[in-house]
Amino acid sequence: MRLRLDKTTVSLFTVLLFLIVNFNTELNQISVLHTGSIALCFVVLLWQFMPTAKLHQYHIWRVIYILWAVLSYFLQSSQLGVGRNYMLDIILQSLVLFLVCILVYQGYFKELVTVYVCATFFTVAYVMIEAGSSQFFTQQLGSLILGNSRWNGNEIGVWASTAFVLILIRNKIDSAGFLGRKSVKWIMLVVLAVATVWTGSRTGLLLFVMGVAGYFILTGETQSTKARNVLIVILGLFLLYYILMNNPTLYSLIGVRMERLFSFIQTKEITEISMDRRNSMIHYAWQLFKEHPLFGVGINGFNAYYGASSGFYTYSHNNFVELLSDGGIVGFVIYYSIYIKAFLCHKTSTVEYKKLLLMFLFIIVLIDYSTISYMSLKIQYLVCILASQMLYTSEYSRAEVVYGE
Repeated sequence: MRLRLDKTTVSLFTVLLFLIVNFNTELNQISVLHTGSIALCFVVLLWQFMPTAKLHQYHIWRVIYILWAVLSYFLQSSQLGVGRNYMLDIILQSLVLFLVCILVYQGYFKELVTVYVCATFFTVAYVMIEAGSSQFFTQQLGSLILGNSRWNGNEIGVWASTAFVLILIRNKIDSAGFLGRKSVKWIMLVVLAVATVWTGSRTGLLLFVMGVAGYFILTGETQSTKARNVLIVILGLFLLYYILMNNPTLYSLIGVRMERLFSFIQTKEITEISMDRRNSMIHYAWQLFKEHPLFGVGINGFNAYYGASSGFYTYSHNNFVELLSDGGIVGFVIYYSIYIKAFLCHKTSTVEYKKLLLMFLFIIVLIDYSTISYMSLKIQYLVCILASQMLYTSEYSRAEVVYGE
Protein backbone atom coordinates (compact mmCIF):
# COMPACT_ATOMS: atom_id res chain seq x y z
CA MET A 1 0.00 0.00 0.00
CA ARG A 2 1.53 3.32 -1.11
CA LEU A 3 1.66 6.16 1.39
CA ARG A 4 0.27 9.41 0.00
CA LEU A 5 2.62 12.30 0.72
CA ASP A 6 0.40 15.16 -0.36
CA LYS A 7 0.53 18.65 1.14
CA THR A 8 -2.11 17.92 3.79
CA THR A 9 -0.51 14.66 4.98
CA VAL A 10 2.92 16.28 5.24
CA SER A 11 1.43 19.27 7.10
CA LEU A 12 -0.43 17.12 9.65
CA PHE A 13 2.65 14.95 10.18
CA THR A 14 4.74 18.10 10.71
CA VAL A 15 2.32 19.38 13.35
CA LEU A 16 2.30 15.96 15.08
CA LEU A 17 6.10 15.81 15.14
CA PHE A 18 6.35 19.38 16.46
CA LEU A 19 3.88 18.64 19.29
CA ILE A 20 5.51 15.33 20.28
CA VAL A 21 8.95 16.95 20.51
CA ASN A 22 7.79 20.11 22.28
CA PHE A 23 5.32 18.45 24.66
CA ASN A 24 8.06 16.14 25.95
CA THR A 25 10.47 18.10 28.13
CA GLU A 26 13.24 15.53 27.57
CA LEU A 27 12.90 15.26 23.79
CA ASN A 28 12.75 19.05 23.67
CA GLN A 29 16.25 19.19 25.17
CA ILE A 30 17.70 17.27 22.21
CA SER A 31 18.82 20.10 19.94
CA VAL A 32 18.57 18.09 16.71
CA LEU A 33 14.92 17.22 17.36
CA HIS A 34 14.00 20.66 18.68
CA THR A 35 15.66 22.63 15.87
CA GLY A 36 14.60 20.11 13.24
CA SER A 37 10.91 20.28 14.21
CA ILE A 38 11.02 24.10 14.07
CA ALA A 39 12.78 24.15 10.69
CA LEU A 40 10.38 21.60 9.19
CA CYS A 41 7.41 23.55 10.51
CA PHE A 42 8.76 26.77 8.96
CA VAL A 43 9.26 25.14 5.54
CA VAL A 44 5.80 23.54 5.50
CA LEU A 45 4.22 26.81 6.67
CA LEU A 46 5.74 28.60 3.68
CA TRP A 47 4.55 25.77 1.43
CA GLN A 48 1.00 26.18 2.70
CA PHE A 49 0.96 29.97 2.94
CA MET A 50 2.69 31.15 -0.25
CA PRO A 51 0.03 30.07 -2.83
CA THR A 52 -2.67 32.32 -1.30
CA ALA A 53 -0.74 34.55 1.15
CA LYS A 54 -4.01 35.07 3.04
CA LEU A 55 -4.11 36.03 6.69
CA HIS A 56 -7.09 34.83 8.71
CA GLN A 57 -8.48 36.50 11.84
CA TYR A 58 -6.53 34.21 14.16
CA HIS A 59 -3.30 35.04 12.28
CA ILE A 60 -3.91 38.75 12.76
CA TRP A 61 -4.57 38.27 16.47
CA ARG A 62 -1.45 36.14 16.83
CA VAL A 63 0.70 38.78 15.08
CA ILE A 64 -0.61 41.40 17.53
CA TYR A 65 0.12 38.99 20.38
CA ILE A 66 3.70 38.52 19.14
CA LEU A 67 4.17 42.28 18.89
CA TRP A 68 2.93 42.61 22.47
CA ALA A 69 5.42 39.94 23.63
CA VAL A 70 8.30 41.72 21.89
CA LEU A 71 7.24 45.12 23.25
CA SER A 72 6.79 43.64 26.73
CA TYR A 73 10.34 42.30 26.65
CA PHE A 74 11.91 45.56 25.49
CA LEU A 75 9.93 47.62 28.01
CA GLN A 76 11.12 45.32 30.76
CA SER A 77 13.67 46.61 33.22
CA SER A 78 17.19 46.06 31.92
CA GLN A 79 18.13 44.74 35.36
CA LEU A 80 15.35 42.15 35.04
CA GLY A 81 15.86 40.93 31.47
CA VAL A 82 14.24 37.52 32.02
CA GLY A 83 11.67 37.53 29.22
CA ARG A 84 13.89 36.85 26.21
CA ASN A 85 13.48 33.07 26.10
CA TYR A 86 9.73 33.33 26.67
CA MET A 87 9.38 35.95 23.94
CA LEU A 88 11.27 33.64 21.55
CA ASP A 89 9.08 30.70 22.61
CA ILE A 90 5.95 32.65 21.73
CA ILE A 91 7.41 33.50 18.31
CA LEU A 92 8.47 29.89 17.61
CA GLN A 93 5.13 28.51 18.83
CA SER A 94 3.45 30.82 16.36
CA LEU A 95 5.03 28.91 13.44
CA VAL A 96 3.02 25.79 14.20
CA LEU A 97 -0.07 27.77 15.23
CA PHE A 98 -0.08 29.70 11.94
CA LEU A 99 0.10 26.36 10.10
CA VAL A 100 -2.65 24.87 12.27
CA CYS A 101 -4.96 27.82 11.56
CA ILE A 102 -4.46 27.36 7.79
CA LEU A 103 -5.33 23.67 8.13
CA VAL A 104 -8.51 24.51 10.08
CA TYR A 105 -9.61 26.83 7.27
CA GLN A 106 -8.92 23.99 4.82
CA GLY A 107 -11.40 21.82 6.73
CA TYR A 108 -9.08 19.63 8.80
CA PHE A 109 -10.33 20.47 12.29
CA LYS A 110 -11.12 16.83 13.16
CA GLU A 111 -7.68 15.69 12.03
CA LEU A 112 -6.02 18.39 14.13
CA VAL A 113 -7.95 17.22 17.20
CA THR A 114 -6.66 13.69 16.51
CA VAL A 115 -3.10 15.04 16.19
CA TYR A 116 -3.33 16.75 19.59
CA VAL A 117 -4.80 13.65 21.25
CA CYS A 118 -2.08 11.39 19.80
CA ALA A 119 0.76 13.74 20.79
CA THR A 120 -0.64 14.09 24.31
CA PHE A 121 -1.23 10.35 24.68
CA PHE A 122 2.35 9.64 23.57
CA THR A 123 3.68 12.12 26.14
CA VAL A 124 1.51 10.82 28.99
CA ALA A 125 2.33 7.18 28.15
CA TYR A 126 6.03 8.09 28.05
CA VAL A 127 5.82 9.64 31.50
CA MET A 128 3.97 6.65 32.95
CA ILE A 129 6.52 4.21 31.51
CA GLU A 130 9.38 6.33 32.86
CA ALA A 131 7.79 6.28 36.32
CA GLY A 132 7.72 2.47 36.22
CA SER A 133 5.19 -0.02 37.50
CA SER A 134 6.87 -0.17 40.91
CA GLN A 135 5.88 3.47 41.49
CA PHE A 136 2.29 3.00 40.33
CA PHE A 137 0.00 5.07 42.61
CA THR A 138 2.61 5.14 45.39
CA GLN A 139 2.88 8.92 45.10
CA GLN A 140 1.77 11.65 42.72
CA LEU A 141 2.99 11.29 39.15
CA GLY A 142 5.31 14.21 38.52
CA SER A 143 8.74 15.61 39.21
CA LEU A 144 9.37 13.60 42.41
CA ILE A 145 8.85 10.21 40.76
CA LEU A 146 10.49 11.17 37.47
CA GLY A 147 13.45 12.97 39.04
CA ASN A 148 13.05 15.93 36.70
CA SER A 149 11.59 19.24 37.85
CA ARG A 150 10.43 19.96 34.29
CA TRP A 151 7.75 17.28 34.58
CA ASN A 152 5.03 19.16 36.46
CA GLY A 153 2.34 16.84 37.81
CA ASN A 154 -0.39 19.46 37.54
CA GLU A 155 0.40 20.02 33.85
CA ILE A 156 0.44 16.28 33.14
CA GLY A 157 -2.98 15.93 34.76
CA VAL A 158 -4.37 18.81 32.69
CA TRP A 159 -2.96 17.35 29.43
CA ALA A 160 -4.42 13.93 30.17
CA SER A 161 -7.88 15.26 31.05
CA THR A 162 -8.05 17.57 28.01
CA ALA A 163 -7.14 14.70 25.70
CA PHE A 164 -9.76 12.48 27.38
CA VAL A 165 -12.54 15.02 26.80
CA LEU A 166 -11.37 15.70 23.24
CA ILE A 167 -11.65 12.00 22.38
CA LEU A 168 -15.31 12.11 23.43
CA ILE A 169 -15.93 15.28 21.40
CA ARG A 170 -14.02 13.95 18.38
CA ASN A 171 -16.05 10.73 18.31
CA LYS A 172 -19.30 12.65 18.68
CA ILE A 173 -18.40 14.81 15.68
CA ASP A 174 -17.29 11.86 13.58
CA SER A 175 -16.65 8.32 14.81
CA ALA A 176 -14.67 7.40 11.68
CA GLY A 177 -10.90 7.38 11.54
CA PHE A 178 -8.14 6.36 13.94
CA LEU A 179 -9.86 7.47 17.15
CA GLY A 180 -13.10 5.84 16.03
CA ARG A 181 -11.67 2.34 16.47
CA LYS A 182 -13.08 0.96 19.71
CA SER A 183 -9.86 -0.73 20.84
CA VAL A 184 -7.79 2.43 20.25
CA LYS A 185 -10.40 4.70 21.83
CA TRP A 186 -10.81 2.65 24.99
CA ILE A 187 -7.08 2.08 25.51
CA MET A 188 -6.48 5.82 25.26
CA LEU A 189 -9.41 6.72 27.52
CA VAL A 190 -8.31 4.29 30.25
CA VAL A 191 -4.65 5.39 30.16
CA LEU A 192 -5.56 9.10 30.20
CA ALA A 193 -8.07 8.65 33.05
CA VAL A 194 -5.52 6.71 35.13
CA ALA A 195 -2.86 9.37 34.47
CA THR A 196 -5.24 12.17 35.52
CA VAL A 197 -5.89 10.52 38.90
CA TRP A 198 -2.27 9.41 39.37
CA THR A 199 -0.98 13.00 39.13
CA GLY A 200 -3.21 14.05 42.02
CA SER A 201 -3.93 17.24 40.09
CA ARG A 202 -7.05 18.99 41.34
CA THR A 203 -7.15 21.11 38.19
CA GLY A 204 -6.84 18.03 36.02
CA LEU A 205 -9.62 16.24 37.88
CA LEU A 206 -11.93 19.27 37.81
CA LEU A 207 -11.34 19.70 34.06
CA PHE A 208 -12.06 15.99 33.61
CA VAL A 209 -15.31 16.20 35.59
CA MET A 210 -16.51 19.44 33.94
CA GLY A 211 -15.64 18.19 30.47
CA VAL A 212 -17.32 14.81 30.81
CA ALA A 213 -20.37 16.27 32.58
CA GLY A 214 -20.72 19.02 29.97
CA TYR A 215 -20.34 16.50 27.16
CA PHE A 216 -23.15 14.24 28.40
CA ILE A 217 -25.50 17.14 29.16
CA LEU A 218 -24.98 18.91 25.83
CA THR A 219 -25.21 15.81 23.66
CA GLY A 220 -28.72 14.95 24.82
CA GLU A 221 -30.94 15.22 21.74
CA THR A 222 -34.29 15.49 23.56
CA GLN A 223 -35.41 16.98 26.85
CA SER A 224 -35.91 13.54 28.36
CA THR A 225 -32.44 12.45 27.21
CA LYS A 226 -30.89 15.60 28.68
CA ALA A 227 -32.73 15.03 31.97
CA ARG A 228 -31.50 11.43 32.03
CA ASN A 229 -27.94 12.55 31.32
CA VAL A 230 -28.09 15.16 34.08
CA LEU A 231 -29.18 12.43 36.51
CA ILE A 232 -26.36 10.16 35.32
CA VAL A 233 -23.84 12.98 35.80
CA ILE A 234 -25.08 13.69 39.35
CA LEU A 235 -24.94 10.01 40.30
CA GLY A 236 -21.51 9.70 38.66
CA LEU A 237 -20.18 12.63 40.68
CA PHE A 238 -21.43 11.13 43.94
CA LEU A 239 -19.87 7.77 43.02
CA LEU A 240 -16.55 9.37 42.09
CA TYR A 241 -16.49 11.36 45.33
CA TYR A 242 -17.28 8.24 47.38
CA ILE A 243 -14.51 6.23 45.71
CA LEU A 244 -11.91 8.98 46.13
CA MET A 245 -12.76 9.48 49.77
CA ASN A 246 -13.01 5.81 50.77
CA ASN A 247 -10.23 4.13 48.81
CA PRO A 248 -7.02 4.61 50.87
CA THR A 249 -4.72 4.80 47.84
CA LEU A 250 -6.88 7.25 45.91
CA TYR A 251 -7.56 9.29 49.04
CA SER A 252 -3.84 9.78 49.72
CA LEU A 253 -3.23 10.76 46.08
CA ILE A 254 -6.06 13.17 45.42
CA GLY A 255 -8.97 12.65 47.82
CA VAL A 256 -7.34 14.51 50.67
CA ARG A 257 -6.39 17.37 48.31
CA MET A 258 -9.99 17.69 47.10
CA GLU A 259 -11.16 17.62 50.73
CA ARG A 260 -8.89 20.55 51.56
CA LEU A 261 -10.11 22.44 48.49
CA PHE A 262 -13.76 22.01 49.50
CA SER A 263 -12.88 23.05 53.05
CA PHE A 264 -11.20 26.21 51.73
CA ILE A 265 -14.25 27.05 49.58
CA GLN A 266 -16.58 26.66 52.58
CA THR A 267 -14.53 28.27 55.35
CA LYS A 268 -11.84 30.29 53.49
CA GLU A 269 -9.34 28.70 55.87
CA ILE A 270 -6.12 27.43 54.26
CA THR A 271 -5.07 24.06 55.65
CA GLU A 272 -2.48 23.10 53.03
CA ILE A 273 1.04 24.50 52.56
CA SER A 274 0.79 24.50 48.76
CA MET A 275 -2.53 26.36 48.85
CA ASP A 276 -1.10 28.91 51.26
CA ARG A 277 1.91 29.44 48.98
CA ARG A 278 -0.29 29.81 45.89
CA ASN A 279 -2.51 32.30 47.70
CA SER A 280 0.53 34.40 48.61
CA MET A 281 1.80 34.25 45.00
CA ILE A 282 -1.55 35.42 43.67
CA HIS A 283 -1.53 38.28 46.16
CA TYR A 284 2.03 39.21 45.14
CA ALA A 285 1.10 39.18 41.43
CA TRP A 286 -1.86 41.44 42.13
CA GLN A 287 0.38 43.91 43.95
CA LEU A 288 2.76 43.96 40.97
CA PHE A 289 -0.17 44.71 38.68
CA LYS A 290 -1.35 47.60 40.87
CA GLU A 291 2.15 49.08 40.72
CA HIS A 292 2.42 48.61 36.92
CA PRO A 293 -1.20 48.59 35.67
CA LEU A 294 -0.77 49.54 32.01
CA PHE A 295 2.05 47.34 30.64
CA GLY A 296 2.97 45.24 33.66
CA VAL A 297 6.52 44.29 34.63
CA GLY A 298 7.27 42.46 31.39
CA ILE A 299 6.89 38.94 30.09
CA ASN A 300 7.81 36.36 32.75
CA GLY A 301 8.38 39.26 35.13
CA PHE A 302 6.41 37.70 37.98
CA ASN A 303 8.86 34.79 38.10
CA ALA A 304 11.81 37.16 38.49
CA TYR A 305 10.23 39.53 41.01
CA TYR A 306 8.73 36.81 43.18
CA GLY A 307 11.93 34.77 43.01
CA ALA A 308 14.04 37.74 44.07
CA SER A 309 11.64 38.39 46.95
CA SER A 310 11.13 34.84 48.19
CA GLY A 311 13.98 32.81 46.71
CA PHE A 312 11.38 30.56 45.09
CA TYR A 313 11.34 31.01 41.31
CA THR A 314 8.04 29.77 39.95
CA TYR A 315 4.77 30.77 38.32
CA SER A 316 1.75 32.11 40.20
CA HIS A 317 -0.64 29.21 39.32
CA ASN A 318 -3.18 31.79 38.10
CA ASN A 319 -3.13 33.02 34.51
CA PHE A 320 -5.39 36.01 35.20
CA VAL A 321 -3.20 37.70 37.80
CA GLU A 322 0.11 36.59 36.26
CA LEU A 323 -0.90 38.01 32.88
CA LEU A 324 -1.99 41.24 34.56
CA SER A 325 1.29 41.48 36.45
CA ASP A 326 3.43 40.60 33.41
CA GLY A 327 1.47 42.37 30.66
CA GLY A 328 -0.79 44.82 32.44
CA ILE A 329 -4.21 45.76 31.11
CA VAL A 330 -2.84 45.93 27.55
CA GLY A 331 -1.51 42.37 27.57
CA PHE A 332 -4.61 41.05 29.35
CA VAL A 333 -7.02 42.57 26.81
CA ILE A 334 -4.96 41.43 23.82
CA TYR A 335 -4.68 37.86 25.09
CA TYR A 336 -8.33 37.30 26.01
CA SER A 337 -9.70 39.13 22.97
CA ILE A 338 -9.45 35.94 20.85
CA TYR A 339 -11.57 34.08 23.41
CA ILE A 340 -14.20 36.82 23.35
CA LYS A 341 -14.19 36.87 19.55
CA ALA A 342 -14.74 33.10 19.43
CA PHE A 343 -17.64 33.26 21.91
CA LEU A 344 -19.26 36.12 19.98
CA CYS A 345 -19.22 33.98 16.81
CA HIS A 346 -21.64 31.41 18.23
CA LYS A 347 -24.70 33.06 16.65
CA THR A 348 -23.32 33.09 13.12
CA SER A 349 -21.26 29.89 13.25
CA THR A 350 -22.79 27.07 11.21
CA VAL A 351 -20.94 24.21 12.86
CA GLU A 352 -23.34 21.66 14.38
CA TYR A 353 -21.16 20.88 17.39
CA LYS A 354 -20.41 24.51 18.35
CA LYS A 355 -21.88 24.06 21.85
CA LEU A 356 -19.29 21.38 22.61
CA LEU A 357 -16.47 23.56 21.28
CA LEU A 358 -17.60 26.59 23.26
CA MET A 359 -18.02 24.45 26.37
CA PHE A 360 -14.44 23.24 26.05
CA LEU A 361 -13.14 26.76 25.41
CA PHE A 362 -15.05 27.98 28.47
CA ILE A 363 -13.46 25.24 30.59
CA ILE A 364 -10.02 26.37 29.39
CA VAL A 365 -10.85 29.87 30.64
CA LEU A 366 -11.99 28.46 33.99
CA ILE A 367 -8.81 26.46 34.58
CA ASP A 368 -6.80 29.63 34.00
CA TYR A 369 -7.54 30.19 37.68
CA SER A 370 -4.95 27.51 38.53
CA THR A 371 -2.72 27.28 35.44
CA ILE A 372 -0.61 29.58 33.27
CA SER A 373 -1.86 29.43 29.70
CA TYR A 374 -0.54 32.51 27.94
CA MET A 375 2.88 30.91 27.34
CA SER A 376 1.75 27.26 27.14
CA LEU A 377 1.94 25.56 23.73
CA LYS A 378 -0.56 22.89 24.85
CA ILE A 379 -3.23 25.44 25.71
CA GLN A 380 -2.43 27.75 22.80
CA TYR A 381 -2.85 24.87 20.36
CA LEU A 382 -6.33 24.16 21.75
CA VAL A 383 -7.27 27.85 21.65
CA CYS A 384 -6.03 28.00 18.05
CA ILE A 385 -8.11 25.10 16.73
CA LEU A 386 -11.23 26.02 18.72
CA ALA A 387 -11.17 29.75 17.94
CA SER A 388 -10.17 29.20 14.29
CA GLN A 389 -13.00 26.72 13.78
CA MET A 390 -15.57 29.11 15.25
CA LEU A 391 -14.21 32.04 13.23
CA TYR A 392 -13.97 30.00 10.03
CA THR A 393 -17.53 28.66 10.21
CA SER A 394 -18.82 32.13 11.11
CA GLU A 395 -17.07 33.72 8.13
CA TYR A 396 -18.32 30.91 5.88
CA SER A 397 -21.88 31.49 7.08
CA ARG A 398 -21.71 35.24 6.37
CA ALA A 399 -20.16 34.61 2.96
CA GLU A 400 -23.08 32.32 2.07
CA VAL A 401 -25.57 35.03 3.05
CA VAL A 402 -23.79 37.64 0.93
CA TYR A 403 -23.52 35.25 -1.99
CA GLY A 404 -27.21 34.39 -1.72
CA GLU A 405 -28.15 38.06 -1.80
